[in-house]
Amino acid sequence: MKNKFIINLACYFASIVILSLAAAAAADSRQSQSSGSVITKIMELGQFKITITRKGKAENTSYTLDMEYNGNKLPLDVKNNVRDNKHPAFSDVKATIYQDTPQPGLNMLALQTYSGGAHCCFEGYIMVHGPEVDVFTHVSLLHGTDSDTIFTGNRMGVVDWSFAYYKNNYVKLPFAYSPGFTRYLVFDNYSWRPDQVGEYPKLYEKFLAQETDDAEKILNSGEDKPEDYAIFTSAIAAVYYHYMIYGDAKKSEEFLTKLLSKNHASAIPSTWNDIEKAVKKFKPQTNIVLRRPSNKDN
Repeated sequence: MKNKFIINLACYFASIVILSLAAAAAADSRQSQSSGSVITKIMELGQFKITITRKGKAENTSYTLDMEYNGNKLPLDVKNNVRDNKHPAFSDVKATIYQDTPQPGLNMLALQTYSGGAHCCFEGYIMVHGPEVDVFTHVSLLHGTDSDTIFTGNRMGVVDWSFAYYKNNYVKLPFAYSPGFTRYLVFDNYSWRPDQVGEYPKLYEKFLAQETDDAEKILNSGEDKPEDYAIFTSAIAAVYYHYMIYGDAKKSEEFLTKLLSKNHASAIPSTWNDIEKAVKKFKPQTNIVLRRPSNKDN
């Protein structure tokens, strides 16, 4: 199994309502003779404004991103409040405006940056604007989703990469066999938050079924070996989704025991503890609520 969850995410594209950038945003292109830089896109949403600048030519092209709210710079690294003192260059920057998303009456400007590494790192920036609402959110996408971040109603499809290069005393997974788990951020009370265990069981059923099927095929083939990455990866993913659906730690650990043969028995307790910890500690987002209705509790 090589990150097959990515393919499943594509089915959500049909529900996305995307405005044409030409119709939804103010675009501009200006050449700076002194620096050789080109401002390739300016987009505005309420008091939010972003500027994407291209530098270099051909294979040496890179991009920088500037974000503002009411004329003040917004941080690229929200957690550490890093604004322009680092100002990294990206190999790609994507920007899209969504209408009536994440809820009716609100519009959203979503950006995704890519550093240009082999498969890392991706960052997401979400700007939500409405008559009384302005929210800026940074989402650490790490190894990405192999597609644009996916929005459906008040949900944002992302990936939990807690098990990238996972290792314990029993196994050490290469990235090709590192499971990435589909998760959702939910726009709730003017901020994005991770979905909770048992909150959207229907959304995880197909992922559970696929990963369980993969694990059982290997287990029943009799070809399972202690060093086999595939069975280990599929079992971890299946149990992660099992826990997201049912929220029963004891039953999920028993499920892991069922999916792994005696060749892997010694790894089960520590692996389950790491799965449970990953589910509970998943928090890739940092919100800055800039404006909200005054009659709402903070």
